[in-house]
Amino acid sequence: MSRPESHGSRADVADQLLLTLLLVDAVLLAVLEVFFVPLRLDGAVLPLAGWYPLPISLVVAAVSTPWLVSQTARVAVRMHAPVGLAALPLALWLATVLVLGLGGPGGDMVLIQDWRGIGLLAAGSIPGALMLGVRLGRQSTDNGVSRGSRGGADQRQASGGGAAPVRGGHRTGARRSARGRPAGAAGEDGGGRGTR
Repeated sequence: MSRPESHGSRADVADQLLLTLLLVDAVLLAVLEVFFVPLRLDGAVLPLAGWYPLPISLVVAAVSTPWLVSQTARVAVRMHAPVGLAALPLALWLATVLVLGLGGPGGDMVLIQDWRGIGLLAAGSIPGALMLGVRLGRQSTDNGVSRGSRGGADQRQASGGGAAPVRGGHRTGARRSARGRPAGAAGEDGGGRGTR
């Protein structure tokens, strides 16, 4: 019996290492993204093309932050931890960008004070927050489906043993029109339709 336990503990250790790696990746990506925000086509590092900004770090942030959140949620599910643990990479990324960008080394402001700085914050935090909402919503839906299926059966039993299936919010045998008469009943004038 030691074999399954050792396999389970190996998987737990691997998941913990993977979680740590994802959190370290979030911090490292934030550092690199902040430092590459001022990248321009100025002829020094990249070809000269009119000194236009090249906001490649915004694209990297928009792709990497939701991916980190999604992968952390998967690891949390495997570890039987709360899916809210997936907020950690987003929180670490945002804290790193703000601390390093606004109060960088030696008190310098590394984050550029123009549209690229705001763009970096938006490109990393908005898709990451949306992915976090998707993962948390998926988790609550998974929990709600199992509760909802039992709840429906309990309601049918409490209301009379579940004799008739429920369709469209009404029992099939007891559907009534707006005037209180059974649906399809003849009106007072004896015709097939009631007067309104």
